[in-house]
Amino acid sequence: MKNIKRKLLISSVFVCFLAIFTGCLSSPKVKGAKTFPVYITNSKKFNLLSPKDIEKPFEKQIMLEGTFSENKFNFLSYFQATSEELYISLFTDFGTSLGDLIFDGKTVSFESQLFPKNLKPEYIIADIQFAFYKFESIKNSLEKINISFEESEGTRIIKDGSKIIEKISKDKNVITIENFLRGYKYILTEAEE
Repeated sequence: MKNIKRKLLISSVFVCFLAIFTGCLSSPKVKGAKTFPVYITNSKKFNLLSPKDIEKPFEKQIMLEGTFSENKFNFLSYFQATSEELYISLFTDFGTSLGDLIFDGKTVSFESQLFPKNLKPEYIIADIQFAFYKFESIKNSLEKINISFEESEGTRIIKDGSKIIEKISKDKNVITIENFLRGYKYILTEAEE
């Protein structure tokens, strides 16, 4: 009887340790990076990918509309994504600068008087990466933290088990990024050339 109790106790401790270990997994960090991890779930951390993982470099003007809870916003923006950096500049309708966001693979710089100081720009960068970076690079990184990444007919889906965390839909010049876990949505409408 004592042996059975002891085995049960050892098994319970092992299962608890395994649950804690797998629940706090994080994807690999770019060497020398000084960025905060992005929590895909409340316990699984994604580290930003290198700009080299961009699917196709681009430079575009984009209307950025978003909702978070009851808050709505829309800005004009200029996006430039290369294999060396991701740069986003936000503007009012009159062309006044609202801020600049730069990610060079190692650091994130976000200068803005409009947004709160405690806003972690890594979350914005992650959403942009999920939409515009190479599918295989994102999939491989997310699989390391037991998160699945699927793509079908212009739609990318991030799932934790069967639960959909985020959905990215591309339709011609409109990209919709919707995070169901955190309750926010972006609509990126590219300016016609």
